[in-house]
Amino acid sequence: MGARSTKPAGGANRATRIATFLPRVIAAEYRGKYRIHLTFNDGVAGTVDFRRWLDGPVFEPLKDPAYFARFILEFETVEWPNGADIAPETLYDAARKSQRSASRRRGKI
Repeated sequence: MGARSTKPAGGANRATRIATFLPRVIAAEYRGKYRIHLTFNDGVAGTVDFRRWLDGPVFEPLKDPAYFARFILEFETVEWPNGADIAPETLYDAARKSQRSASRRRGKI
């Protein structure tokens, strides 16, 4: 009998070879009203307008700009004293769009 290979057949271990990127907010700077400039762990940075997410009871207090400005970095995203937060993946997508828009305005794309 021949020796058996312990390697998975075909591309079965493909998932282990592909690193999954999980965005994390590493810096956040208040930019007025409902805007925060976010920087992520891969260097992506952009100013995000949060108004689109300010619906529902947990986000009601954030409609006061003074309260909105009280965010902190917690669990790799921005969070407010009442526990409201937005998933870092959602913020990452918004920051990338913001970054592309800013580049287009400057004529770089």
